Amino acid sequence: MIKYMDRGDFSLAEPEVGTILSEGSDILSPFALFTRVYLTANKYGVSSLETLGTDRFKNETDKLKDSGVSGFMESIKSLYKNTSGSECALRELAVQIAASHADQILASKEFTSMEQQNESAAGDIKNEMGRLIKRQKDELRRRDSVLEEMDTAMDRVKRSRKED
Repeated sequence: MIKYMDRGDFSLAEPEVGTILSEGSDILSPFALFTRVYLTANKYGVSSLETLGTDRFKNETDKLKDSGVSGFMESIKSLYKNTSGSECALRELAVQIAASHADQILASKEFTSMEQQNESAAGDIKNEMGRLIKRQKDELRRRDSVLEEMDTAMDRVKRSRKED
């Protein structure tokens, strides 16, 4: 946070693979780091750092398919432990990202564990998946309607050409 206050930005110094960041801790994933940045900024009311943490978290999701979901799911747990739903933009974003990566999330042992422990995060993710599916179905219906209108218009054009 001090670097951010001084420079208006922060950077990730990539630790070597297997580096322990603090005694007794696991390796810190980028998702965990950006979650901590967001939570710290939220705690101290530094909204520009909250935004930066959220943006970096979102950018990291491009690598989600390659890196696996473990660090991502741990970030969701941390967000649910340390925030309430109505106040946390990153929490809402993480649920949306999880829903858009449903195949990976639903297949993960972390999500299964979350469900078994009856955590609200699992329910929120499943609800968002349902909303996403509904939006996709609505979009497909809209496109089908447009295609039907185009077919009707084409039929009219064909009939008018036959009449000429």
